[in-house]
Amino acid sequence: MKCRHLLRAVVCAVVFASGAGLHAEDHPMLDKFAHRLDAIEKKFWRIAPLPDDHRSRPDFSAELLELENMARTLRRNCISYNCGKIPDLYEDALMLSRAYDQFRVNSKSKSRSLTVSGTGIKEYQRRHNKLMREKLKEAEEETGKKLRKRSSKTRPKLSEFDCDDYSSFLDDVSDKNARKFSNWANGLKSREKIKTAEQIFSVWQKSICNMRMKLVLLAQRGKLK
Repeated sequence: MKCRHLLRAVVCAVVFASGAGLHAEDHPMLDKFAHRLDAIEKKFWRIAPLPDDHRSRPDFSAELLELENMARTLRRNCISYNCGKIPDLYEDALMLSRAYDQFRVNSKSKSRSLTVSGTGIKEYQRRHNKLMREKLKEAEEETGKKLRKRSSKTRPKLSEFDCDDYSSFLDDVSDKNARKFSNWANGLKSREKIKTAEQIFSVWQKSICNMRMKLVLLAQRGKLK
């Protein structure tokens, strides 16, 4: 009887281990979050300056709320992370929503549109591919062998990103976007409004970059149920 119970325990342990979850890079939830963040990043500064009663605002508020809920679900479903504390996207998603709620132009004149540079896979792809070509060339020189080249038309996975290079890319985009926003904000009515707007933009950019980096870390080190 004891042997039967022991065997059952071993079988259950094996089944649990094999079905304990997917590596985050293969989990559709991570990809869905990244795509939702792409859409929000692209639309945020087109909609945030609009009047409170504009028809686009309620729908965009719903998108931000959905991102918060997805972030909570990701954290809840992350069953392992092999390097320290599990990255938590919820606080960053909440910070993004607060930036949207706090931003007000308060101007009777029509606001100029603002287009910022993106930070997602599509925007990083060219730089990533260039880095991979450089690494491939170095490896070929070291080994003296011709190695297989990855197609530049295929979008890289988050799990393939070089964390240091992607972090540097996010810094570069943040600096470029800050300059764009500063030029845009100069059209506001007072120095106080300009300063407040730039502070909110800084919070927005930080939350975006935090989530981008945490998605990469989850894809490379996490497992989701």
